[in-house]
Amino acid sequence: MTKCPKCDSALSEVDKKFGTLYSCNKEGCYHEEFNYSKNCCNDQFLKPVKVYKDEFDIHIEPNKFTVYNQCQTCGKKVGTALKKANFQEHDLPLFNENLVNESESERIDLRKELTEIDERKKRARHDDFWDDYTEYLKSERWKSIREIVLRRDNYKCQSCLTEDAVEVHHTIGHFRKNEPIFSLFSVCNRCHIIITEIERGGHRTAEKIIYQFEKEKNNGR
Repeated sequence: MTKCPKCDSALSEVDKKFGTLYSCNKEGCYHEEFNYSKNCCNDQFLKPVKVYKDEFDIHIEPNKFTVYNQCQTCGKKVGTALKKANFQEHDLPLFNENLVNESESERIDLRKELTEIDERKKRARHDDFWDDYTEYLKSERWKSIREIVLRRDNYKCQSCLTEDAVEVHHTIGHFRKNEPIFSLFSVCNRCHIIITEIERGGHRTAEKIIYQFEKEKNNGR
């Protein structure tokens, strides 16, 4: 029985043509993984078949064929040609083209499914990160660091130097939860939103916020 590496619950299993999909069904836990099986192109899954250059040779020159092993899982020819003298012609089936097409179709579906799994994993990692970070911002350690930075900056926004600071911004993300004070600075709410949007690639949103602020500032004159 395969267990979830996160919660130690038993993983459900779904057998696919090229392997097994494992997933955790426990509420609040996300884990999915796909393990490719070894049931492909091994000796026990090979079958000798007749291979013609084209379909016309089957009718025009039926004795003009080559013997290959065909994998009964993926449909591919495996290895080099086999010696015809070792086989009885009437015992050899034709190369199964349908098996190749079916396998390719299943490969396409599998690649699509694995792409979706990767996307779900990314979302889960993103959610886990922000859940953990949100909890950290509630901690006494962060409250203490935040107050030190605000006092250092005299509660003045270090971005615009005009508004009162109400937030503390991380300049170097990978220091989170172990921040040196030099990597933090005090900001007002507006500047914090603008800086965060720019860091996350939201330049247009940041420009709109700046434009709206300047508009309100001019109207207030």
